[in-house]
Amino acid sequence: MKQNIIYVGSLGFPYGLATIQRQILITRGLIHSGANCRVITRYGTEANKRVLRKGNYENIIPYECAAPKAYRSERFITRNVNKFIGTLNEPRLLAHYKKKGQINVMLGVRSPFFTTLYYRILSLILGYKYIIDVNELLGMENKVLNHRLFNTFSSYLCDGMILISDYLINFYKNKKPSLKFAKVPIICDVNYIDSIKPITNEQNFILYCSSASYLESIFFVIDSFCITKDKVSLKLIISGKQESIQKVRIYVEKSSKANLITIESNIPYSLLISYYKNANALLIPLPETVQHKARFPHKIGEYAACKSPIISNKWGEISNYLDEKSAFLAKHYNTEEFAEQISKCLNTDTNSLVQNAQKVAANEFDFKIVSKKIITLINRISKN
Repeated sequence: MKQNIIYVGSLGFPYGLATIQRQILITRGLIHSGANCRVITRYGTEANKRVLRKGNYENIIPYECAAPKAYRSERFITRNVNKFIGTLNEPRLLAHYKKKGQINVMLGVRSPFFTTLYYRILSLILGYKYIIDVNELLGMENKVLNHRLFNTFSSYLCDGMILISDYLINFYKNKKPSLKFAKVPIICDVNYIDSIKPITNEQNFILYCSSASYLESIFFVIDSFCITKDKVSLKLIISGKQESIQKVRIYVEKSSKANLITIESNIPYSLLISYYKNANALLIPLPETVQHKARFPHKIGEYAACKSPIISNKWGEISNYLDEKSAFLAKHYNTEEFAEQISKCLNTDTNSLVQNAQKVAANEFDFKIVSKKIITLINRISKN
């Protein structure tokens, strides 16, 4: 029986960071596998992008915004009226796109607890199976009530889960042993990445791409770079709030290698991939915390597909896919060991290593591969 999948929960589609990119690639994979799949977003979050309310993203993914405007108005009243209408209209769209004679699935991104509860109620009323894609574990350190509620009860508010790591599988299976799930790691489009040419006017640099919200990791990379004695520069691609990016700039200015560090933000995706391909190394430190053990950074898939050396450390999910034959991995999360791996990478022939990493990306992370796991999960759930 054909699957009719409505993807909900994300705001601002198709613009956003890792969660939106994961949603785009999952949707493309499901469509590639033969399913009907449509994204419904409640309202837009981007003020500077005049997004069409309804369309086909990349001429592949049907999407619709429930609010009258699919972008964020600069006017307070207009903005909040738009959100209110979007919230009211979303259930109508879900009812409208339900298909007779098909497996109707509401697939949701990880949302706040009460939003998750709301979607569960809607799924029961409208006759959808509800599956949640969980790609991180929040609230283990700061004990925010919303995160604690989600962590405790979300597995009981859905028919199945898509989980990104072994840690999340164990976490939710301990709470609900009968949980139906699919393990879906990071996702990338290997063929598209392979088609992008590297930058030719920049040479001899290592690169770290991060959200400005991960300041600790950014500072860790800067400190590690300052320890190295190799003649190479560091490029930081930082997204996020300007006040956080400014903190990075201040930290760089105070560092011992400030003249060798550059910061860029808000660059086109194709340019980002070009930088990845031309870098001498791509950095991704993983702090040894529960949060980082449970997650699996989206950029690792892109790094692996780019055929540039990856430098990281053995923490969490990365060790299930990459080893010494496909990446440079420090044993622990400390600047001295990370700096050693940078120097080792810059003084080693990495041709076979990057080829191995790309094979991992093609066999484990490509969107056409991982979509099959989700289809299998949907078919298991639909038998009940």
